[in-house]
Amino acid sequence: MLLIYAPYKTNRLSYVLDFIFNGICSVHYSFTYNKSDFDAYNGAKIAYTNEKQNNCAWIYNSGLLFEKDIKNEIPQAVETEWGIAMYKSVSNDSIVPIDVFAAIFWLISRYEEYILPNKDAHGRFDFHDSWAFKNNLLHVPIVNQWARELLSKLQKKYADLTVQPKSYQYIPSFDIDNFYAFKGKSFIRSLLALAHAMVARRFDLVSLRFKYLINHNDPYDTYEYIISICKKNNIEPHFFILTGKTSELDRNLSYNHPLFVDTCKKLKQNSKIGIHLSYHSTEHDNAKYEKQLLENVVSSEIISNRFHFLRFSLPNSYLMLVNSGIKEDYSMAYASIDGYRAGTCTPFYFYDLQNDKITDLLVFPMPFIDKTFIDSLKLEPTEAILKIKEYIRQIKEYNGVFLSLWHNETLQNNSYWQKWRNVFESTLKEATE
Repeated sequence: MLLIYAPYKTNRLSYVLDFIFNGICSVHYSFTYNKSDFDAYNGAKIAYTNEKQNNCAWIYNSGLLFEKDIKNEIPQAVETEWGIAMYKSVSNDSIVPIDVFAAIFWLISRYEEYILPNKDAHGRFDFHDSWAFKNNLLHVPIVNQWARELLSKLQKKYADLTVQPKSYQYIPSFDIDNFYAFKGKSFIRSLLALAHAMVARRFDLVSLRFKYLINHNDPYDTYEYIISICKKNNIEPHFFILTGKTSELDRNLSYNHPLFVDTCKKLKQNSKIGIHLSYHSTEHDNAKYEKQLLENVVSSEIISNRFHFLRFSLPNSYLMLVNSGIKEDYSMAYASIDGYRAGTCTPFYFYDLQNDKITDLLVFPMPFIDKTFIDSLKLEPTEAILKIKEYIRQIKEYNGVFLSLWHNETLQNNSYWQKWRNVFESTLKEATE
């Protein structure tokens, strides 16, 4: 057993210890604030204090985990033997060169998202401001790297310390912003969409619309393909379905449309179903309402969410999820760039910094979404494949969870989108090998 000592225990410290020693890996550990008990213990042990302790693995305590307020401060990026990091130790006697507990907490609590005011055009946290982006670490699961280095140091010092790694996991997920391109849409809505495609000179969309009039095959109806490919690779798809009221950026069929109901029920037979909370859901506090609508359609409880446009803000959006009964969120990524938004490829519980407490909302990070590669970065499919392979390699190396996000419309079966179908199939093959 690993015994950890600090002058006293805080919610922040409990949170990060559980994430490292139960989330990233499994290490049987216990905590004490009794110095005599700690000194008398003969096994593997860590002293987390601001002054050096002898006869143990000492980790410098910077003080962050013993605070309760939110300070408007960004940790300084410093050069260490681990490369660029934060919260550098004041002494070389520390078993690791940084306050690794504080550094990991700062990233997975998303501390910076509480204190940095800049937002992008959709009101989302601007990745340009993130500590990881500014220090060229966005594309590295730096939290997992730091945790591995810590565990390596501990095992070198205490050869009998047992560290059980977690198992790599893959979750293929799909956002359903719009069940169908043409099917079930009113004549006026279809006419407006056709006009928009012509103005945008998207003649491929004009062609698809005329083909639909002839053969009634809707290009967004890729569900049988998705399910069959997932089944072939022995994995279960997870669909997130937009259910909110129609708006400029929420354009799915109405929740009570027979086609909406029928398609939801068919998907539920072979997959997991989650809510895709609407663009303005946080402002309107709509999570409970939209969740209930979808639960009524599929006749089962909905516990997972992904925000439409990945549009959420901390802490309000996550507190809304907690209050609505949502247990899992799959939105932790940037829409305009790939990378590890929270610095990790391991799921973690949302920490409510405002109220200084751990919640039961489990957050699943993801390194990219399909539309980032297609629309924002404008990558060629071959470039996307190389990036995806590297992310999968990293996540497998650190025994993390690889969460991928695709849209039903980017997997259309036509010449314009076939190359991205190939990327999708390549991803599933690589992720499941």
